[in-house]
Amino acid sequence: MAHMLLIAALLASAPTNPAAPKPAEESSAQAAKAPEKPICRRVVPTGSIMPVRSCRSQKGWDNLSDGGQDTMRQFRDKSQSSMGKPGD
Repeated sequence: MAHMLLIAALLASAPTNPAAPKPAEESSAQAAKAPEKPICRRVVPTGSIMPVRSCRSQKGWDNLSDGGQDTMRQFRDKSQSSMGKPGD
């Protein structure tokens, strides 16, 4: 349950209209010049009603989202396998 709340909070704070992607050569040249800017979001920790400010790089937010999706996939697969096959 806590994982679902965390994922819901992350999805709610995700931008709905991401910026248009830049050409590959331009973005790779910029990445070599400067470190990634931190992206700050308001996140509500599990068990709290008070949002906190959390800053991460885009790669950090992507990793967090991927980890949450993996956790949800595992939870869904485990719950489906414990219910048995339909018609039993």
